[in-house]
Amino acid sequence: MAFGRLPPEQTSIREATASLTAAGSNPLLANLSQREIPSLYGLRGAAALAVVFYHYLQDWKFTALFPGPYAVTLFFELSGLLITWLLLQEIDRTGGLDRRQFYLRRALRLFPVFYVVWGLCRLAGPFAGSWATFFYMGDYYHAFTQRYNILTVAWSLAWKRSSICSGRFF
Repeated sequence: MAFGRLPPEQTSIREATASLTAAGSNPLLANLSQREIPSLYGLRGAAALAVVFYHYLQDWKFTALFPGPYAVTLFFELSGLLITWLLLQEIDRTGGLDRRQFYLRRALRLFPVFYVVWGLCRLAGPFAGSWATFFYMGDYYHAFTQRYNILTVAWSLAWKRSSICSGRFF
């Protein structure tokens, strides 16, 4: 079987990985035939924790134990892989991709938590760029003013929003 091509009798990714898994016990192919890949979610969570520890232990001598910059890269790469995997499964299951549903699912997953955290931060007191952050424009605010606040980390959400809105991913 050629790389990247399904045999004519198999019409889905799931069928192809199931037949390859049956031929030999390959853990990668076994994971790819699942609906979700839990080990990658765990690795992504560990990368996020490494970034948090790196920031909070920055002044300690233990910073070398938490590879923050590498963990950020790993987190974004795994996030892209997992989102792509979900999209491929939807295409495999339905024969197409409903972009409106995709964006709605992303919004319903990200917005509620973000706005609760934003509200709690505002209750603690006003902070520089709070309204820019509210409208997912914090990445521009921080880039142009070099003023940072408690929600500076929301730059990644703003970047994702601008990437999705500009159509860079589709």
